Amino acid sequence: MRTNESIEQLGLLSRLRRGTELLIRRTIYPYIKLPYHRLLIWRMKRRISRLGEKAVVVGHFVKRFGYAPDLDRPRTFNEKLAWIKLNVRDPLMTLCADKFALRDYVKGRVGEKYLIPLLGVYERPEDIPFDDLLAPFVLKVNHASGGNVFCLDKHSFNQKRAIRILRHHLKINAYYYDCEWPYRDIAPRIVCERILFEEGSRLARDFKCLCFNGEPLVIEVDVDRYGEHRENYYDENWKFVPVVQGYPNTKVDIPRPERFEEMKQVARALSQPFDFARIDLYSIHGKVYVGEITFFPGGGSIPFEPEEYELEYGERIHLAGLSAKKTAT
Repeated sequence: MRTNESIEQLGLLSRLRRGTELLIRRTIYPYIKLPYHRLLIWRMKRRISRLGEKAVVVGHFVKRFGYAPDLDRPRTFNEKLAWIKLNVRDPLMTLCADKFALRDYVKGRVGEKYLIPLLGVYERPEDIPFDDLLAPFVLKVNHASGGNVFCLDKHSFNQKRAIRILRHHLKINAYYYDCEWPYRDIAPRIVCERILFEEGSRLARDFKCLCFNGEPLVIEVDVDRYGEHRENYYDENWKFVPVVQGYPNTKVDIPRPERFEEMKQVARALSQPFDFARIDLYSIHGKVYVGEITFFPGGGSIPFEPEEYELEYGERIHLAGLSAKKTAT
C-alpha cells in the first residue's frame, strides 16, 4: 500500500512526464494525430490479446503514476477507477457512454428540455447533408472522445477535411485507448448538434460534475478548451478548490453559474445508479443542457494535484462491488 508521503514523492516524475506530453501535443501531435491513432489501436489490440486486460490496465497505471495500483484495497481516485474498469460490467454504462443513446436516458430521468438540439444522426460521413445544415453546428462520433468537427460558418468550413476526420474516428474503437470497456460495444454513428454559445460568441463553458455515489461534490469548469485550455475546481457550495488535473487553473475566478442548484439536481438524478460518474453540463441563457457522461476522466490516467486530493476524492467513492466481494470472503 502506498503511503501519503510515497504518493507525493512520485508526483514529480508524473508532472515532468505530463509536461513533455503537453509540449508534444501542442507542437508535433496535430500533424501526426490520425496515423498515430491507428498505430496506437493496433498496438493496444496486440497487447490486450497477448497480456490480458488486467495486465494492460496495471501497466498503464504504473507508467502514469510510477507505482502499481492496489486493486485489492484501492484507496486513491484513479486506483478506484482502475478497479471499476476491471470489475464492473454494467450495460447502463455503455448506454450512457454512447452520446446518441444517452439522449433517451436523459429524457427518461430528467426530461427532454435538458437535451442539446439535435440536427441529425448519420452512419457515414457521406450521408451528411452538408448543403442543408445551417451553421453553427458540431459533428461528433457517438462512441469516443475527440473527433469533433465544428462548423462556425459555411464559408470557412472544410468539408473534405471534416469527412476525413469523421471517417477516421468511425473506425476507432475507443476501448483500446485505456481499456474503458463501456465504449467497446457501441455501434459507431455521427451526431450533429447545435453549438452552444455564450455572450460574445464564445463557446459555452463545460461544467463537469464529479458525482460520488450519486452526489455531485466537485465541479470542474473548463475554459477555452480549444485554445489556452484551463480549468478550475469548486466544491458543492461553489468554493474554489486549489487542485488541478492536467491543466492549470484560470487566472481569475469563475462566477457561480446562474442555474447552479438546478445543475446539481440534474447531475444527481443522472449519476444515481453509479459508484462514480462525471456529468458534463452547460448553463447558458437561463437553461441547463446535458453534454455527456464520462466514467473514467482522462482515461483514469491523470492524477489530481496536490496528491492529497487523489486520496480525498478516492475516499469519496464507495465501491459497492468491492464491498460485496469483501463480505463474501
